[in-house]
Amino acid sequence: MYIFLICLLITISLSNVYCGSCHITGKAKRKVADCSSRGFSNVPRDLPADIVKLDLRRNSIVNIPAKAFIRYRNLQELILDGNRIASLEENTFAGLEKLNSLSMQDNNLDLNVSYHFNTSIFTPLVSLKTLKIERNMNKSNGGEVLYPFFGELHNLSVLAVDLSIYPVFKNSGLNKLTKLNTLKFDYCYLDKMTNKTFSDMPATVVNITFTGCIIHSVAEANFLGPFPSLDRLLLKRVCVEYESALKILYPFQNKNGRDQL
Repeated sequence: MYIFLICLLITISLSNVYCGSCHITGKAKRKVADCSSRGFSNVPRDLPADIVKLDLRRNSIVNIPAKAFIRYRNLQELILDGNRIASLEENTFAGLEKLNSLSMQDNNLDLNVSYHFNTSIFTPLVSLKTLKIERNMNKSNGGEVLYPFFGELHNLSVLAVDLSIYPVFKNSGLNKLTKLNTLKFDYCYLDKMTNKTFSDMPATVVNITFTGCIIHSVAEANFLGPFPSLDRLLLKRVCVEYESALKILYPFQNKNGRDQL
């Protein structure tokens, strides 16, 4: 009886462990490291190597060096929301071939600067299905924004990213992503909806969300033409004239059966 109680206590204590200031839960293939709101300025290097989820949201991380996560090769989910990340070095995500979800919302990642010096920044993420890098552009720079290269993320199905006033997707490789089905734009600084805006997007997209756009000019009727499979369009806090709104809905004119909006 006493031996059983001792074993039970040991089992319970091992399922909830504090490593440094991070809370480690789970075991085997379900081990999670909660390092949120701990004041980290760097990625911790002393966590269990077999964690599958690492939550580093709401810390003070500004720069992520090369191979920062190389120890955590089993990671499937990485959350870096709400830091102050402004730069990502080459090979930042080296070793994360099993990662399914990467979220870097609410940071300071400039689409024109933070990614383009490292065009292969996302290359190691061969299993990635969800990428969230929206709410990083706190203001529009007023000029063209060249979007980073996503072309090697062949399993990507969900992309959440800011939409600049003059977005350029030509060299982003998005048109190569045959599994991409969901686009979410937030923050949105787009003020003109032209037929060329999304001309370099894949035809596989079925869901699109726009958040916070203020459209100053009349939208062109084929604005969403590059998305022939579009099934659901969500406009959140979007200011647009009535005439433009009708043109935005143009792709849905021959669709029926269920509510797409």
